[in-house]
Amino acid sequence: MLRAVRAVDCWCGQVVQGKDDEELGRRLREHLHEAHPDEPRSDDDVRSRVAERGYEPPTGDPPWAY
Repeated sequence: MLRAVRAVDCWCGQVVQGKDDEELGRRLREHLHEAHPDEPRSDDDVRSRVAERGYEPPTGDPPWAY
């Protein structure tokens, strides 16, 4: 069974993943707080980033594996 995952790239390039956009936003905020405390981003910045750049990452399985 495939697990639904969403991802978004932080402004620094780090890939952040979550099960849905809500979790993705929370994890991106956590990453920003831990990795970039001197570069504050607003909740609107985070929501926009997730909405505009969120994606489903490839599973890593080759196409013939489905």
